[in-house]
This record gives sequence, C-alpha cells and structure tokens, in this order.
Amino acid sequence: MRLVTTELRAIINHVVGRYSLFEDCSAEQKQEINRIIALRKTGMPLAKIIGYKEFWKNHFFTTQDTLDPRPDSETMIEAVLNCIKEETFSILDLGTGTGCLLLSLLQEYPKAKGVGVDISSKALAVAQSNIDQLGIKAQLVESNWCEALTGGSFDIIISNPPYIEKHESINLDATFDPPVALYGDLNTYETILKSIDTYLQKKPEYIFFEVGYDQADQVANLLEHFGYASVRFHLDLAGIKRVVSAKSITPNKIIGRE
Repeated sequence: MRLVTTELRAIINHVVGRYSLFEDCSAEQKQEINRIIALRKTGMPLAKIIGYKEFWKNHFFTTQDTLDPRPDSETMIEAVLNCIKEETFSILDLGTGTGCLLLSLLQEYPKAKGVGVDISSKALAVAQSNIDQLGIKAQLVESNWCEALTGGSFDIIISNPPYIEKHESINLDATFDPPVALYGDLNTYETILKSIDTYLQKKPEYIFFEVGYDQADQVANLLEHFGYASVRFHLDLAGIKRVVSAKSITPNKIIGRE
C-alpha cells in the first residue's frame, strides 16, 4: 500500500505539531513517523492510528469503538443548513458515534439544544471527549434508538444509522470500524421510525437520514408511509443521493427554507 503525499504531510504534522520536512525532524520524531507509516501500510486508517479525524470545521476524536467521520456525512450538515433557518430548536442525533454530526450542527446553531443517543457506552465516551474538547453543550444518552427517551419530543431528528448490507463489498478502511455502526439495511430505517412513534411524544418537525448509495428512493417511500411529506434528496460531492429529509405532516413551528 502506497501513501499519498497528503497523508505523509498529515503524519509529519501530527508528530511534529507543525509543518515540517522529514529530513528536519529529530531521530525520535522520525522513529514515530515511521511507526505510523508502517501501521498505515497495513491498511489501518490514519484516523484510527492518530486518534482523530477532520470533519466539517473541527478535529474529532475517534477510536475502534466509533465510525470514523467521513466527508460524505458532511452532506448532512449542508442539508440541515439549507432547510432550517431558525436558530432555537431541539435536535436529536440517533446513533451519534463520535458526535461529529450533532456537535457540528450545534456549532452552527449555538442557540439550539442537542441530545446524542448511542447504544454503545464506549462510543458515548468518545462523544463526551469531543464535547469536552470543543466546549459545546450537549446531552448524551445510552439507548437503543428512542427507548430511553419516553415522552420526549424534538424539533429535528438526524441519523446516520448502520446501512451497509453484509453482502456489500467495503473498502479496507471500513473494516476497522465497529460492525454495529456499519452493517444494517433498509429495515434499520423502519426500526428507527417505529421507535420514534412508539417512544417519543410526537414526530419531529424535520427528519434527516443519511442513506446508502442505492437506498434514497426506498427510504423516501418509508418516510411517506410513516406520515412525513415534502421529501427532499441532498447530493454528496459525487452526485449521489446521500441524505433524505422530510417534514412532519402536522403543522410545524420551524419554518424551513424551500
């Protein structure tokens, strides 16, 4: 496996703490750089080696217990920013992982309140570390989707659930992510929608799902079946329908951008 120049620069910057040339590094720094390069050549993602990944406007801690933040998921941030113009609202992130989606949105909407839910206590520990390092207020809850939120209500729900089917091929980087955060199918979206209806006081006014490359139309149909309307597709940089959003049919407090 060959490393691209940007990765080599990132490794040196991580070890030295600033831009530097390899030949200008100390013997100890060169040893650490070579150790990281050797691990990277095994296929281990750089984020898993150095312990953080850039996403939106920040670095986020990540471990073997969390899905690494991905550029495709920034489509979720853009989708919410394009749809929501109000400043004060509540947001629920189902399957928060590192918290990168929730915390990035709370940074964009500093008057909003956010709750991140994950079934993994280890993932929540990582999310808490990111809350602490960014200084953003958010609540974390260990729960299987909405089960621990009985009677709660939220203006917006976002989710990047596990949606890769087990028969699908994945890139080498993804093999280092926790399977519970990676593998699922369309039934995952149906389970989440049922959980919302079962445990929460009411439907959210807006809902946003990240989806697989061929799942957008089917997720849109599911949303309409569960009582949502005004379905929109949001494309990633490759032109793929990466996020599906919809509004509750009931009257909304939040006025969205059309």
